[in-house]
Amino acid sequence: MLLKLFQKRLLWHKKFIQALVAGLGLALTTFFFNFSLPEIILFSSVGGSAIILAHEDAHHLTKLHTILYSYFLAAASAVFITMIKNQIGFSYELGLFLTVFLSSFLTLFFNVVHPPAISAAFSFFYFDMGAADLGFLFLFVAIIFIIIRFATYLFHHKLNMETFYEEFINTLR
Repeated sequence: MLLKLFQKRLLWHKKFIQALVAGLGLALTTFFFNFSLPEIILFSSVGGSAIILAHEDAHHLTKLHTILYSYFLAAASAVFITMIKNQIGFSYELGLFLTVFLSSFLTLFFNVVHPPAISAAFSFFYFDMGAADLGFLFLFVAIIFIIIRFATYLFHHKLNMETFYEEFINTLR
């Protein structure tokens, strides 16, 4: 019984660090910036991504490049559908459908599926963010994700910084 309690305690500590890294990354970001409603709603998606990035196991879904490319495709899909909507004019419902469909299709096609990014695409379209604003926001979110992934490698004993460097370099390729 004492052994099981000790094992559960170790598991609790491992999961606590993951949640702490994800939560602190987002909390510090929101502390330093004044967000409007679209950014707050977007950050609900980013929170899900943060906990996935803070996971210690190396898996395709926890890789930095998967998440960044997925958000990029979601943002590009939203901008594209918004441009079409502004040109020919159709309902928000159709625009939301097309945005979610296109971002889902592209992330599946390029094998960078990340469900929180699809939610973000929904926000990008709904709040009709311009390409420049969206680009700035994407850059900002990418920096947050890099910091969270770096902190994950820094605080987990089974991860090493050389692996983070390789993951980071592969993201830039």
